[in-house]
Amino acid sequence: MKQIFEIYWLRFYGCLAVFLYHLLDRVNQYADNVYLDLTRLSTVLGTPTFIFISIFLFTIRYGKTIPAGFLRQRVKYLLIPYITYAIIYSVSEYCLAEGHSLDPGYGQLLVNYLIYCDWHGYFLLIAIQFYAFYWCYMRYDLGRYLNATVGVMIGTLISMLYWGSTTALDITLPGYLLWVIPIGWLYIFFFAIRVARQYYYDRLDSGLGLRGQAALLAVSFMVMIGVVLMTDIELSSKEAWVMPLFLLFIGVTMRLFKGRGAPAFVRMINRHSFGIYLSHPIFFGIFEVISQKLDFGLIGYTLLLGIVGFLCSLGLSALANRHPLSGLIMGRQLRIGAAAGVSSQTAAHADRQYNLRVT
Repeated sequence: MKQIFEIYWLRFYGCLAVFLYHLLDRVNQYADNVYLDLTRLSTVLGTPTFIFISIFLFTIRYGKTIPAGFLRQRVKYLLIPYITYAIIYSVSEYCLAEGHSLDPGYGQLLVNYLIYCDWHGYFLLIAIQFYAFYWCYMRYDLGRYLNATVGVMIGTLISMLYWGSTTALDITLPGYLLWVIPIGWLYIFFFAIRVARQYYYDRLDSGLGLRGQAALLAVSFMVMIGVVLMTDIELSSKEAWVMPLFLLFIGVTMRLFKGRGAPAFVRMINRHSFGIYLSHPIFFGIFEVISQKLDFGLIGYTLLLGIVGFLCSLGLSALANRHPLSGLIMGRQLRIGAAAGVSSQTAAHADRQYNLRVT
């Protein structure tokens, strides 16, 4: 079994990035300053990273040979937790808002969470759409008409125009529906396929190479730090400036961690990343209620919020996955060996069935 260690590290970053983004969002309510904004800058690539990982692994493992039940299985493992946590979060908000003058009523809250995707689980609906797109792209050999290289260029342009125009024109939709539309993430789909092809033929060091891309990534971050210091720029993965930053980030990470084994802690985070992603705001909310009655101070509040949120969401994932059904409902833990590796036989089969030439 060939281990793709880069994916361990990418998933590790993605999980912690989303966790820290929400953590800093909570802290920002009490200490809104430029230093927090600079810290949040390093977390905005979390959601795109998760999309990239899925399409990359599908391309490496399956190519054109899509297994039977591909969509059914994957939609099941995403849609059921989506419904579960939408109900949990809507109930939690209702309990906190009940009797308040702005109480919208539980029915409206359930619609907000379940239909309008008004919570961080909007990512699951993005993933489902791209799983379906991947199935169609491979099943009908759409690469004949739009190969990955051209797709990256066109997709990046379309995504940048989408996010730029929605920001400039102040376009809004209920909840996070604007974010769920896959147009804004189109560049990741084609980029993941292209990187998978390059990875297969060990051509990741073409072009600028590691040093060149790392230097360019460092310069890009320095520029963004300057922008943060001088403006009130929105720090989110849903901004046009994120696209080039993300492409450079993936290029550097895939080269830097190639062949570098992942320690036990990184593997553990990988195994429970889905559960941590889904549930950590629940424990943030519980701690928030408790902290209002106690005075921890800003530093104590931040540290305890992070520790409680991390350990409790990790514990919930481990507990839920003691049984397959509860794991399905609350978020299945990953089988790391199978998820981040591909046998040489599978890779050879994919090469025969799917033209992995870098085009």
